[in-house]
Amino acid sequence: MRIELPEMRRCCFCFPLRRGVLAYGYVCLLFTLFCLWLEIYLGYGDLTGMTLVAYHGNSFFTRAWLAILLYVIDFVFTIIMLVGAHMKRVRLLTIYFYYGVTTTLATFLTMFIINYDLFNRDLYNVIIEITFIFFALILHVYMLCLVWNMIKRLKQNSGLTFVNQVAEVVIEYPTENIQNPL
Repeated sequence: MRIELPEMRRCCFCFPLRRGVLAYGYVCLLFTLFCLWLEIYLGYGDLTGMTLVAYHGNSFFTRAWLAILLYVIDFVFTIIMLVGAHMKRVRLLTIYFYYGVTTTLATFLTMFIINYDLFNRDLYNVIIEITFIFFALILHVYMLCLVWNMIKRLKQNSGLTFVNQVAEVVIEYPTENIQNPL
């Protein structure tokens, strides 16, 4: 099944597409570095201890080393996206796109697995948590749409064009000079 994504020429209706992806990438990089530093600082000394992690909108308890590993992987792929956007490399942006789709789907599935008892909790906290998860997922899907549009635009501007010669219409004019008798 083929899905057509909307064509976006600007990021947040103000930045050009490439600069918007770069701006988002740098903000994401700073946030990832902050979360990584926080996990290392709080987990210093006991990496096997349990910690609460907020990763892509989901909050869950896990070992400190797993949280650090998740943020290191996120850091590496954000660097790949930034290098791809700066150098206009379609391959690097495609790698980041597939990583983003995978983590977004995994986050969405994890939300249902972890929050199966969501309706047994306090309603106020449930509304806050679902709102946070919803906005995080919308932000990631929007960013993936921007990266996809940047990939499409870079492929179109690559200078390679193909002509479908079967679909061309050929009109043959008669070689004789025949005048209309009317």
